[in-house]
Amino acid sequence: MPQYGKSVFIPLPIDDAHPDSPTNRSLCTHNVLTMEAVNGVPIKKYLKGMLEEWATSQGKTVDETKAEMKKMYEDPDKMREMLGNSKPASETMTDVYIAGVKAINWIFHTDWKVPLNGPRIIKLLCDVHAHEIFVDGLFNSDPHPGNILQMEDGRLGLIDYGACDMLDHDKREAFARLCVALADQDDPGTIKAFKDFGVSSEKNDDRFLLCYAMLCYHRGFHPDDMKRCGIPDDVGPLDLEIYLNQFDHIQKMEGPVATTQRCVMVLLGLGQEIGASGVSIATMFRPTAVEYLKSRGKM
Repeated sequence: MPQYGKSVFIPLPIDDAHPDSPTNRSLCTHNVLTMEAVNGVPIKKYLKGMLEEWATSQGKTVDETKAEMKKMYEDPDKMREMLGNSKPASETMTDVYIAGVKAINWIFHTDWKVPLNGPRIIKLLCDVHAHEIFVDGLFNSDPHPGNILQMEDGRLGLIDYGACDMLDHDKREAFARLCVALADQDDPGTIKAFKDFGVSSEKNDDRFLLCYAMLCYHRGFHPDDMKRCGIPDDVGPLDLEIYLNQFDHIQKMEGPVATTQRCVMVLLGLGQEIGASGVSIATMFRPTAVEYLKSRGKM
């Protein structure tokens, strides 16, 4: 909060007993986390409204629109075409689009929902979570759209820190090196850092480990990354695990790997939902990772 308090708000837990409680019990337990109230609209709810508007404009129901989107993701060719031909949107271009929607609403007296600036939001969230991971060593592994609120004052409210994990300096250093190697397309460095972070496979197959590292911490399933790993074009995201398991299997995945992977995959999914698909979380994390490594005399 000292560094990002002007952009985000993280509510404090309330551990005092409620004055009206007959048992005088604490509001926080091992199973319940009670936090300060945050006034705002969950991004998930906002996106639902935008989806409803889009479906209506196309003369379709929300379920029909979702079914079409699901079908597209199940088709490897369409998936590769969509990802391969699209570049991550910029904050500036998104601002221009937002201004256009506002102008249309003003001129035609319409009430279309103004899009969120997805690239700006995902960059801020990556900066915040990279700070949590590398600087604080304590991070929230579940920043899904329901846990992120658009507040009235323009800040993002980050709620529900019930799924946190801690990284010691050895793990932070390994993860920092992994993010830097992925962002710099250093395949040998990626494989080594991935192993040092706590992943091993039965056959120690480099292609297998590189592909998993990219899936977990880079851009998710992306055609350019899959091509670098030697994955055939006809293998889609739903078939990839079956294909990879022909060559090797995960033998060990330590706890920090699972929780950081969860954090990154949720951020990737959020980016796709808010118009910032195709971003590399490792690249977003890189500046903070570099500063951390420098502070430890490792770079």
